Order: sequence, then C-alpha cells, then structure tokens
Amino acid sequence: MKFKHICLLLALAASLAAVSCKKEEEEELSDYLYGSVYFTIPQFLQAGDNVTLSPTGVRRPDGGSLGYAWAVTPTSQIDTSRREADPASKSPDLIYTVPDTLVTLQVKVTAFASGYYTSSCTQETTVIDPQNSVRGLDFSSASGVFTDPRDNKQYPYMTLGGVDWFARNLAWEGAGQPYDYCPAVKDVFGMYYTWNEAAQACPEGWSLPSDADWAALAARYNPEGGFQPRETFEGVAGRLMGNATLNDEEEALWEYWPNVTITNDDHLSILPYGYAAAGHAGKYGFTGFREFAVFWTSDEYDADMALYRYLFMDKTGVYANAGYKDDFLAPVRCIRVSNAD
Repeated sequence: MKFKHICLLLALAASLAAVSCKKEEEEELSDYLYGSVYFTIPQFLQAGDNVTLSPTGVRRPDGGSLGYAWAVTPTSQIDTSRREADPASKSPDLIYTVPDTLVTLQVKVTAFASGYYTSSCTQETTVIDPQNSVRGLDFSSASGVFTDPRDNKQYPYMTLGGVDWFARNLAWEGAGQPYDYCPAVKDVFGMYYTWNEAAQACPEGWSLPSDADWAALAARYNPEGGFQPRETFEGVAGRLMGNATLNDEEEALWEYWPNVTITNDDHLSILPYGYAAAGHAGKYGFTGFREFAVFWTSDEYDADMALYRYLFMDKTGVYANAGYKDDFLAPVRCIRVSNAD
C-alpha cells in the first residue's frame, strides 16, 4: 500500500452524502471557509508513541470560532477536540496514542461551523514494530551475527568470496537520520548518512564497500560478465533483492515486475528503502521508499561527489551514480575480510 496524503475542501452539495439532505438544510449553508484545513503526521509511528496533531490553514470569513472533529480508522476512534461554541483557548489538537496494531491508519480532521461548508483533511501513517514489521526474510542461513559494541545492535552477515557482508542496513545512530525523520523505522530501514558520515560509520573492523567490492559481489552471479567499477551490473538485481512484505500487507515491498525475478541468492535481502537529497530549510527530502535501494561506496567521484550503487524496482541491473558528499543521504552495508577458514 502506497502512502497517501489527501486534503480536500468538501462541498456538501457535491458530496454523495448530500443526496439525502433536505433543501432547507442546504439553504442554511451560506459560505465557504477560507483556506483548507491541514495537519501533519509522521509517515511511520511505533506502537505506544504519543503524538499531538494540530490542525491549521482554515478560518471563518467572519472571524468566528471553528469546531474540529477527528476520526481514526480502522480503530473507529472519533473525537471532537473543539466544538464551535468552545472558547478559542480550548485546543483543537488531537492527542493520540498509537495502538499496538500493525496497520496503516487513516487520520481525518474536519473543520466545521454553522452555516459553512466543512473542510477536511486525511493523512496516513503506518504503525511499525522493529522486530515484526518486515516479514518474509530468513536469516537462518547467515554465516554469523555481529553485535556492534557501540550500541549492541545485531547484524546477520553472509561470508561471500572471502568477505563478510552485512545482511541488514547499518542502524548506528551516532550520525545520520532515520527515513523521513521518523525514529520508528531507524532499526528497520537503517540510518541514512552523508558520504562523509558513511565513511566513518561502520564498526571497528568493518568498512564501507568499495565499488570494486560491489563488482566482485556481482561477479558471483555472472562470472562471465566482466563487471568493472562504475559500470552497470546487468542481470544481478534480482539476485540481491529480498522478497518481503510490511506488516500484514499482501503487496511485497519490491513491487512485482515480470522482467525482475527476485531470488535473493545469498540472503543479502536488499529492500527498497530509498534515499534523501538536500531539501528546503536545511532539511533533507526523503524519497524512493518501495522503489529504490541505494548504498554508498567508499569511492570518491571527484572532490565534491562520491559513488553510490542503486537498484530500481523494475530494472535488472545494479547501477552506479554519484551524489554530493554532504547533500545526499543513503544507507550503508558494511563489510570486512572474513575470518572464516
């Protein structure tokens, strides 16, 4: 399920509900409210999180008071945070505790006033459990599990061609940002780092893979490919992609495309967790969830940019590109020379 943000100005006479309204009731509606009601909610929340949702963006033309009604589905919670007759000092906010249910919630606020058409806004958020939300991956065949001594987080790893590869994205919080600034997913998606941060983020004894390391990994799946750094590794993406779902959804995180066969040969379980680029007001714009898997390499492209590798949902290649070292955020997979005999 893709995330939707829907904010609508509802004209009662144009809605299906208005079909049954009496003419005299319709005539009581004299005007539209100015603007459209809006609120923001994190794209991902964790069960038990407490959030305060604040409506804004709408007012009465005569300067009078507004009422605000909230509804949360599928929990069937309905709450009027402020009635029209309440004093302006009464908060219109919804103070909400996220339920222990791994679903996508639709949260709707409606601004209303006697004699005016209503204005409403619906936003979605997905409830995340770091241990149980990603389903379908199997790490039972991992070569081992590494515990990061900095925070005790654990990473299954696969020994491939004499190199240990993390089978999960690095989630060390000493640098970087969680996806879309949502702490709920930091241990699911991993953290997103600038290249300068990524170069120092792996635990002691581990490092950021070079593009030559990625080429050697790709050669496992096509020894005749002659793969070279900075080139596309054609026909390799499906061998690295993990076939997983989020919560109880039937749709896989990697959308189905007939030209991409997901086999996850070595259980590296790469998933489309996206990336971020410099945005407005000093914040990064996160994008690419369910579409791209992006990873920094240790290779510089020039003085300002560094190489990253990426997979796209409907392509069979593993592609190379360059991002600005301080203006582009990507996840990290760490490697080390194997100690296995």
